[in-house]
Amino acid sequence: PQFTADELAAKPLTEAGDGPDDLVTTVAKAKRLMYGLYLVGAAELGITSPESIPLDDATKTQAIAEAKDWLANLPADSRLAMDTRVSVPITVYKDGGQKFIRFWGTAGVTLVKIQVDYVHAPARAPGEPKPAIYYVPADKYITFSRPYDKGVLTRTAYRHILDTSSTWDEALKHLEGQ
Repeated sequence: PQFTADELAAKPLTEAGDGPDDLVTTVAKAKRLMYGLYLVGAAELGITSPESIPLDDATKTQAIAEAKDWLANLPADSRLAMDTRVSVPITVYKDGGQKFIRFWGTAGVTLVKIQVDYVHAPARAPGEPKPAIYYVPADKYITFSRPYDKGVLTRTAYRHILDTSSTWDEALKHLEGQ
């Protein structure tokens, strides 16, 4: 699908209102930051920059500088402090004659413990490689249904229920309007 000129000129919406840049500029900045983060990480690992990165030398230099600046100021980045919990209505359905709204939501971040190991050890690995254990942050997803007549929850109401519930079961009961 093609975006119209008006859609491309729109400013992405944030909780504070319209963002500072249009959609094209916002995406270009994000893309350059991602390339910069890759290049910074690759350099720290001793990996030379692949030729396949579609940036000229000046843009690579700019991307690296922006990535280093972003990393240096990471603790102060207001976007990372933002509460991203939200629920979205995805469908309306009937069950036993009663109408319900089904929601998908994010309910915060949790750490997931993962273990990685080789299926076949690399041919040049010194000794026997050991499994590695990592804790990876992941969104905590939630699904729930509530009676149609109770309506859609505002973001504030959704967050309030999550914040004031002491267990997941209690939160689900409130989200489902019980």
